[in-house]
Amino acid sequence: MQLATPFPSVHEAVSHFGQATQSVQLTSTLVTNMARIFAAAASKSPLLLVGPPGAGKTLAVLQTAKLVGVACARINCSQSITVEQLFGSIMLVVRNGVRVFEWQDGSITRALRAGCWVLLDEVNLCPPEVLDALSPLLQHSDRRIPIPGHPAWTAPKFVSASSGRVLGTMNPASVGGNRGRLPRSIANLFTRVQLSECSEDELLEIAQCLFQELLPHPDPSSGRYVAITPKQLQSVFEAHLEIAKLVNDRTVGVAGGRHELNMRDLAKLRDVLRGTSRDFADHCRLLVDSPSERGHHTSTQAASGGDPQGTPAGSLARSGRTASSDLRALALRRCAELVYSAQFPDPDDQARICKALDKALPLSPELSLLASTLSADTSFPSILRVGTVFMQVESEAESTRSAPVPLVHTSSTLARLERLGAAIQSERGILLEGPACSGKTALVTELARLAKRTLVVIPLHMDTEVSDLIGQWQPVYRAADDSAALVESSRLLERSMLDVIGLAGPWLCRSDTPEQNSAFMRVIQCIKTCALLQGTAALDSLSLGTDLDLPADASRMQRALAAAKLLLVQCMDLRRLSGRNALPRWVASELVAAERKLRRWRAQAKREVEQAARHELAFRFVESPLVNAVRNGHWVLLDNVNCAPPDVVERLNSLLEEDPVLGLHEHADGEELTRANEGVHPRFRIIACANGQRPEAHKLSGAFLNRMLRIWLAPLDAGLAEVDGSEAGAKALDAHDATAITAFAFADVVGGQQVARLLALAHGKAKKCFESSPLLAGHGFPITFRNLLNAAKFARHLVEQGRSPTAAAAAGFIRNYVAGVEPQEGRARLLSELVCVLKCPAVVSATSSVSAGASQGAAGPQAMVQGLQLAMREVEAACAASV
Repeated sequence: MQLATPFPSVHEAVSHFGQATQSVQLTSTLVTNMARIFAAAASKSPLLLVGPPGAGKTLAVLQTAKLVGVACARINCSQSITVEQLFGSIMLVVRNGVRVFEWQDGSITRALRAGCWVLLDEVNLCPPEVLDALSPLLQHSDRRIPIPGHPAWTAPKFVSASSGRVLGTMNPASVGGNRGRLPRSIANLFTRVQLSECSEDELLEIAQCLFQELLPHPDPSSGRYVAITPKQLQSVFEAHLEIAKLVNDRTVGVAGGRHELNMRDLAKLRDVLRGTSRDFADHCRLLVDSPSERGHHTSTQAASGGDPQGTPAGSLARSGRTASSDLRALALRRCAELVYSAQFPDPDDQARICKALDKALPLSPELSLLASTLSADTSFPSILRVGTVFMQVESEAESTRSAPVPLVHTSSTLARLERLGAAIQSERGILLEGPACSGKTALVTELARLAKRTLVVIPLHMDTEVSDLIGQWQPVYRAADDSAALVESSRLLERSMLDVIGLAGPWLCRSDTPEQNSAFMRVIQCIKTCALLQGTAALDSLSLGTDLDLPADASRMQRALAAAKLLLVQCMDLRRLSGRNALPRWVASELVAAERKLRRWRAQAKREVEQAARHELAFRFVESPLVNAVRNGHWVLLDNVNCAPPDVVERLNSLLEEDPVLGLHEHADGEELTRANEGVHPRFRIIACANGQRPEAHKLSGAFLNRMLRIWLAPLDAGLAEVDGSEAGAKALDAHDATAITAFAFADVVGGQQVARLLALAHGKAKKCFESSPLLAGHGFPITFRNLLNAAKFARHLVEQGRSPTAAAAAGFIRNYVAGVEPQEGRARLLSELVCVLKCPAVVSATSSVSAGASQGAAGPQAMVQGLQLAMREVEAACAASV
């Protein structure tokens, strides 16, 4: 049998084998799957790989293609994919200044013409019309078939799979995400292979391959940082199997949606460990070894009433038991808790997971409490520290929304920020789950503010389409100096000039070699010329110092194009210097990204200037904010991701892989963004928020959840309903984050902490009433932390108007809790609870202590006592009126 794409010779196969599998552990199961793909390729039969998420379906195809030495075009299928995107369509293009209609090949057509393999990932998500168009290609893989949709008035075009191969993968329909069974007529055209699960021994081999770069190097002098030892890896693997058994047996994970554990979770642990372990160990070492740092934490504990000599860092410093292995074990334990226990909403489930981790990774009491005192350090201009996580700070961020209000950095908020920062450092997709008012969006916004990262917030809803996430073709008609185009060009050129001078300038100006001095002067001249071109002065009055071949009456867009050309030439010149070791390699890679961005914008802007000169209408593929963020390295927040249709969310699965890929099949050119071609920026991060309690929410599929690093966030007012008004309850209120956040609104008010305690206690009582009372439970008025914030805001307004703080707090409660309840009995119930709160010992004793200790004379104490009495009278009157 002769293959259209012949297999390599034995010598070539051995050479390819070493290169193709150097980062993959070849287990017997993977080899068996690859052999099946070889057999399908030899028989020219389309192959369909079926298996659960994380079974290695895509990996087997990609590794086999790499071993054979052919390219593999991966197409991520979804409900929105069309026949035109896959096979081609008629497009309006400009050729030599003339608009013409031309046939543009689709993704499958281009791949097969190039002799590539075509991988239809998640093929069971394709709509019926796409499956019908694929049927002739699957049925007659050795013959040429007409391209679907090709116009009859032109010469027919054909495509054949004889020069390539067509393969498909799919998850079972039980995974969710609008997946269904393939029609029998389509399924029978494939050679179906059900992937078997790997044995425990094979899984251990894969785990050892995953953590290879973090394990000790055979050569002790290699300088590699050891994040995990072989013994610790064995313990982690055993804990992984035990936790997976608990999940499969439904001992844990009953609440909070779908939970499945597989090898992807070990890969997530590897990524979190790689991104945070070394910084964590160094910071803990500093806490133990540095007297100044240890003194800071000692004073913090002493201020809170603890033993000044009893801090964990001090105890470890005196005992001398802080070997690197101890800190490594602590870092590994923290990372394992993030990957395995943070995703479960039930505290009992989290306790069971932590118990399994305790057995595998035991820690001493002093070591487990090390670095438990959290803080955020923004004193360094380029480094952010949140707890034990260190992040690089951007020089500036292009804000896509108004400046966020900083969060109150309570202990719980700092712990959440630290956990989110560790997830960000793993470079994985992140899913924050929790009910309303659990701080999901605010937490991401705060971390982006601290790290000075550009955050692109994309709210999703039931009408969201794939074009909202990827982009779409739109008609464009622009004058030569269109304001929107000029704003876009000005922003891009300013950023590019900062990149050039900021990246290359510091390295060139401190060198004495003539070549680098000359390059530095060229950079300065280029920046000056670009700045002049960005201005509004006439060209004949400018000393540009270069021949730009611009007319005197050049438009502002033509001047911007000339500036972009200068910057492109300068970037290429600097990259040549990097090749001669005059600039670091990382500077060159950053310049390549800036150059690619400039080149893409300049080509598009040049076409639009030509069309504007002829007053012609054109069509342009406008990329979505998500794609722009992928290219430019911004953070993306997909808000309410489970409100979007499941097939829209599934379109992003390939972007959530360990090696992210985003195929723009909607574009005529079918561009594929990867990290290898620098289409996916290394600083790009994607974060999603989901609230499973929303009425219109969908269930996220297992394929999507399995790719995300999941973090559950409890409501900010969790536990307030169980707090009573006793003295012990007062201590619990003061330690609660809700009280600390509320007290921030009364920071400059005498007795502000006590007012915050009153509001927090009243909020807990009201929430308990709504959960237990039949009169209030079904009226549809939700009680969340937002009610507490609104009550504090209204009370603050009344205080500024001269009202007593206690009376203002009571009025704020009535406005934001009682006024929205329609049944009179329900209002009376809430008002009676407020009366009980005002009479409880925690509020009365707090008011008395403020009265006795106030330093503002007699007016301060009298105001607090009179305010309490006035609030009591107002509430009792309102209660009598409601009855």
